[in-house]
Amino acid sequence: MIKILLNILFSALFITSAFAQTDNNWTTYFESSNYKQSPDYNNSIKYLKRLEKISEYAKLVPFGISPQGRTLYTFIISKDKIFNYNELKNSPKSKMLINCGIHSGEIEGKDAAILLARDLLIEKKYNDLLDNTILIIIPVFNVDGHERISKYNRINQNGPEEMGWRTTAQNLNLNRDFMKADAPEMKAFLKLWNDINPDFFVDLHTTDGLDMQYELTYSIEKISVSPMLRNWITKSFEPTFESLMLKDGYPLFKYFGFKGKELTDGVVEWNSSPRFSHGYSSMRGVPGVLIETHSLKPFKNRVYATYFALLNMMKIVSQNQTQLTEQKKESYNWFIDNFVIGDKRFPINHELLNKSYKTDFLGYETYLEKSEITGDSIIRYTKTPKTFSLDYYTEYKTTDSLKLPKYYIIPAQFGYLKEIIELHGITFTVNKTSKKVIGEFYKFSDVKLSPRSFEGRQLPSYKVNEFSKEFTINANDLIISTNQKNFIPLLYLLEPKSPDSFLKWGFLNSIFEQKEYFEDYSMEPIAKEMLEKDNKLKVEFERKLAEDEKFRNNPYQRLNFIYERSPYYDSNLNVYPIYKVDSELK
Repeated sequence: MIKILLNILFSALFITSAFAQTDNNWTTYFESSNYKQSPDYNNSIKYLKRLEKISEYAKLVPFGISPQGRTLYTFIISKDKIFNYNELKNSPKSKMLINCGIHSGEIEGKDAAILLARDLLIEKKYNDLLDNTILIIIPVFNVDGHERISKYNRINQNGPEEMGWRTTAQNLNLNRDFMKADAPEMKAFLKLWNDINPDFFVDLHTTDGLDMQYELTYSIEKISVSPMLRNWITKSFEPTFESLMLKDGYPLFKYFGFKGKELTDGVVEWNSSPRFSHGYSSMRGVPGVLIETHSLKPFKNRVYATYFALLNMMKIVSQNQTQLTEQKKESYNWFIDNFVIGDKRFPINHELLNKSYKTDFLGYETYLEKSEITGDSIIRYTKTPKTFSLDYYTEYKTTDSLKLPKYYIIPAQFGYLKEIIELHGITFTVNKTSKKVIGEFYKFSDVKLSPRSFEGRQLPSYKVNEFSKEFTINANDLIISTNQKNFIPLLYLLEPKSPDSFLKWGFLNSIFEQKEYFEDYSMEPIAKEMLEKDNKLKVEFERKLAEDEKFRNNPYQRLNFIYERSPYYDSNLNVYPIYKVDSELK
């Protein structure tokens, strides 16, 4: 018993000594743990506060509070000592925003960013990179999930010894929340985005899936962007980034999915919607990079792979300061000229083309092993390298597009949407006096709600039909012009066909609910009278009876058919309350 107690005491003293931080000791918690642990949130912030105290070029700046009351911080590194968000917004330097711990079990990004901050501020490495670039690090975005610490949180992941949780304290996945902004953390992030106006964005993750030789994969959205940004990504960023990483010992592959069920069926380059971090960034006209280290690689490997990815992207951002600034202006003008002033149709949805080319993929030899538990075969990965020649699918086509109206109108009773609209940098006016207009409306058919909620919301599916009618814009209705800088998030939020619209995310499910019904004794004489007076309705009803046996044998449906065409039926049911106006409003 004494021996056990002594061993415990010795271990405690060793850990205390290893992780103690003196004024001159800048070893990080990750390094002191023999590269096997990541510090909790308090210790992470404590280390950054020490850096802030010793360097005039760094500052921790709060930007929000989590649901459990923890402070969200940015750690800003600026040679010009610009730490105020309003001043940052107007800085001519490139602002590189690094987001760590959006999924807090995937935490190597935080440790890599802390190492980079230490090397910049204490070791004075790469100091020239700060001449053109301001670094803005969110050390942990999902702070409450970060503190739900356990060694059992990610079954497929090889370290650290303990880690945080994927979702927030409200069980929301922040990397599905960039458009709907349900989480308080996301509301704070979107406000931060507007406040600092970043020029380059990086989001740091760990991925599961098959084993492979790559320590790291990446994705950068280039489908829903301007030709200028696409050209910069394709001809400048991607070849330079891949070359620099290869030089540091990290061959790269794009973040991918399977075309079928197996790797050998081919792989697909991801086209991200704006609910995801880098899809949102590209929608705002900013190059956004998703970094995904591989969960089966040791924690140490993943941290250093992320470190070099951040360093090399910082080099690219520094070298391309002017291009990034000019590209943002040119992209804005291009979108306005083509879709707001011009009459081009704006693409809102895409699907993969069945076109591919061959590419090499660095994987491992595998074999199948029979499992007595599952009764099926389980794939086993060896450490024998194998280069696969795979079909690679990277091309997409537009499936839905739309012509922009001059205005969207949100009736006052749906003003609860206003907060989210403002968070995306969208401007609007509040109508003062009523005016009659011709409005373009959507009506939905074949409406179905998902059997299970997703991210706390019941998602509808529907078919979309359009019609016009005269309507009155009332006092306190919101009038939103499409002729504004952030018209693209406006379209994604308000257009029903958008994958991330308010409607798709279930913000307006009440419009699908019928509230008034008929009794057969009341409806039957009305139906009889309607059929006698409306020959067209009578022909339509009789055709339905002849062609549809289920309908013919259902007394309620027979009456409901006529009820839906009567003046008693709710004319607003399944009609989208947000409408479009294409005439000038005075």
